[in-house]
Amino acid sequence: MKQTISMTQRHRDSGEILLRYDGEAEVEEQGKRTHIRLRCEEPACRIELYAYGDAMVLHHHSIQRTKLSFREGRTTLAHVENELGAITLRLRTDRYERTPTHIHVDYAIMDGADGSDTFEFRIEMRGGRK
Repeated sequence: MKQTISMTQRHRDSGEILLRYDGEAEVEEQGKRTHIRLRCEEPACRIELYAYGDAMVLHHHSIQRTKLSFREGRTTLAHVENELGAITLRLRTDRYERTPTHIHVDYAIMDGADGSDTFEFRIEMRGGRK
């Protein structure tokens, strides 16, 4: 079903917005899983997100392919691939919250034992489903 959503990814320290989307997305509830699919025109990308009660997986396809995995209190892996090659990053999820109307993730990209950059990812699902 189509649903209106607002999605933002921002750098927590600087407040810089890295990804912003306001529009419609395909949202499917499948048991304990929410599957969100959307396409951005500017910049061109496709995003698929799988949100569970305690974890989330995000696939972002644009000029590069990215897969991020989040689980509160855990260190997980992110995979980034583009025409120059592939890298794997370690992520630490500080907060993961999911309700029927929003998803909120605070995470850090790990550099050794410390987080080198901290980010916030929010999705607000508003309005009725179509």
